[in-house]
Amino acid sequence: MKIRVSSVKANKKLASGILAYTLAAPAMAAPALEEVFVTAQKREEGLQEAPISLAVFGEAAIERLGISNVGDIGANVPNVMVTTFGVSPTSLRFYIRGIGTSDVQVTQDPPVAVYLDGVYLARSSALTLDVADIQRIEVLRGPQGTLYGRNTTGGAINVITARPDGEFGFRQNFSFGNYDLFRSRTIVDFPIGDQLAAKFAYEHNQRGGWIDNLGAGDDFNKHNKDALRASLRWTPSDTITVDYTYDLSQSDFTGNYYHIGEPNAFAPPAIVPQTSRVSRAALPTRYKSSSEETSGHVLELSWDLPIGKLKSITAYRELEQFVYNDFSGNPTTSVFTNDPLDLTHDQFSQEVQLVGSNA
Repeated sequence: MKIRVSSVKANKKLASGILAYTLAAPAMAAPALEEVFVTAQKREEGLQEAPISLAVFGEAAIERLGISNVGDIGANVPNVMVTTFGVSPTSLRFYIRGIGTSDVQVTQDPPVAVYLDGVYLARSSALTLDVADIQRIEVLRGPQGTLYGRNTTGGAINVITARPDGEFGFRQNFSFGNYDLFRSRTIVDFPIGDQLAAKFAYEHNQRGGWIDNLGAGDDFNKHNKDALRASLRWTPSDTITVDYTYDLSQSDFTGNYYHIGEPNAFAPPAIVPQTSRVSRAALPTRYKSSSEETSGHVLELSWDLPIGKLKSITAYRELEQFVYNDFSGNPTTSVFTNDPLDLTHDQFSQEVQLVGSNA
């Protein structure tokens, strides 16, 4: 039986990620050598044995750094830059070794591919939505076309979630931070007989706006996110494993505040994202909130054969997105208000793998 309950409360001026690092520091003082296993080459192997440029975040590092989605890794991996798209703060643009895309149109496949439990996430939208119970994140630098397809000229990012282990366990974490940040994560692991096990994870993440809105509507850059994940593992024999997973992430948020930029010798005044310490602002029209929701079903079958491991990954995903922004940059004159983006995306994928060794 595993039971872990931790309650963390941060000072108003401290971000929760900084506090988590401070609390974890004493445990890291004693040097320890831990063997890290990755699946970057579609098979489990030690990190030192993988012949590629690879950065890995294990479960301990994810908790210490406060990582809840792939957007949180940008400041922690050399040669990797992650930026949000101006109109949609939940849409991400990845650059690995300078290769990436500046556009997040739904008609384009990004050159840096993101995978969730082996399932390709075909669009850049909603990538900042939280994933409950992340076990490991792998960042593969450079082209990975041989094993990952044509959409990985820049690299690939693998997000691997924890699976049921057949032993009862409970885990609860709370985090507090500035801008009224509150984050709660609940994980329950329990067996159902000898061959079946289940796991449930739920995460709530909310934060107030960075800039007070003196006009109509919510403050700028606030969010309220929920993520849940339910998984079942059936092991009818020593050689066959069947995993089913359902995940749901949804978010209500407001976008950036844009203001008139300062003129300089090289460019005329322009509307640019807020860079100075503006604490409050107003727009001539009501500032609307945005929302996103993404969900998915994954059925994975693994069969250990004398020639290797045969695996089937069947997945279906849905994405609904409504994004609004206002580029007026002043409280009196409406310069430009974008037409709200209303997007629906459905995706079905089927992959069959046979991984073995001729050694």
